[in-house]
Amino acid sequence: YDGNRQVVWQTAPGVFRNDRLHHVVFICDAVAGVAAAVVDGAYCDGGEKQESGLGFIPAGFGTVDVTGRARISGRVKHVRLYDRAISTSEAVGNFRAGATPR
Repeated sequence: YDGNRQVVWQTAPGVFRNDRLHHVVFICDAVAGVAAAVVDGAYCDGGEKQESGLGFIPAGFGTVDVTGRARISGRVKHVRLYDRAISTSEAVGNFRAGATPR
């Protein structure tokens, strides 16, 4: 949501289970105009419900404001933010290495 427009994007159904911790990476590349997710070291390709795992960010979308709008059910153990869009292979590598925030 940038104050004017809203973009909604979902992973494939069944990716998340409530009875376990997950390593979740949301990759938003504003230059390329795409968003993707990697969960537990696997790229979310859309499964049978979507053509691909990519979400598209409209050109000129502006600054994203999630103040008061982000909703997460459950608990968050660690958060890491980057000042750039990391690659899918970096996200998978972080999961395989057991990377946790410092």
